[in-house]
Amino acid sequence: MSILFWIVYALVALALLASGMMKLTQQKEKMSAQMKGVEDFDQNTIRGIGALEVLGAIGLILPRVLHILPWLSSLTAIGLILTVIGGAIVLLRRKEPIMLDLLRAIALYGTFALTRELGAKNMTNTASKNNGLNIALWIVQVLLFAAFVISGFMLLSSPITQLSSTLPWVTSVPEMLVRFIGLAEFLGGLGLLLPSISKIQPQLTPIAAASLILVMLLAAIFHITRGEASMILPSLILGVLCAFVAWGRRQVPILARV
Repeated sequence: MSILFWIVYALVALALLASGMMKLTQQKEKMSAQMKGVEDFDQNTIRGIGALEVLGAIGLILPRVLHILPWLSSLTAIGLILTVIGGAIVLLRRKEPIMLDLLRAIALYGTFALTRELGAKNMTNTASKNNGLNIALWIVQVLLFAAFVISGFMLLSSPITQLSSTLPWVTSVPEMLVRFIGLAEFLGGLGLLLPSISKIQPQLTPIAAASLILVMLLAAIFHITRGEASMILPSLILGVLCAFVAWGRRQVPILARV
């Protein structure tokens, strides 16, 4: 049953993280083509909803795996259910399809139900703290791998004119710097996961995480100087998650292949 629990948790958290990051990083005009109902809200409100979804994704996972205030996962699930139901109401008022939002609400309710069924005591009895930390690290490593590899590949391969539609800052720096950042993110994303999975030089994972912390810190400073508030929070969140991996993989290291 615990395997089903983690599968549901990871899928729901991944969906929320993707939705939240889209709201945090994209302009309202572009999102309106993919998300119905955003026209009814201003940009700051959309960013706020995105931040809640990202924090919700984190809140679903970390309290459980770290065994720190595990009831926060249930509370987070309830809050996210209410958020999704609110979105469905907005779509209903606009006489638009609400099936996707209802399915998301059902998934979140299922997550909450699983949490209630398993309970914090059962989770504590079936996994040690180190095992819980290891699970959390694998989840975060996979999410960061996907985020950095996709972002890095896009910065490496897409024309600057195409990138500028979603990332206005690329027109303010030399193209070579854009490509270099893309290469750093792409290689860093690979370094977060591949050494740990292959068990070949697994000590490279915390090094890759530490390198990406620096990249995200510089990105946040850059966006602050440009007054791009919507880009600061994603950089900080990614930096904090990288710091978690850098710290965690020293606490629960992957043993090298013999």
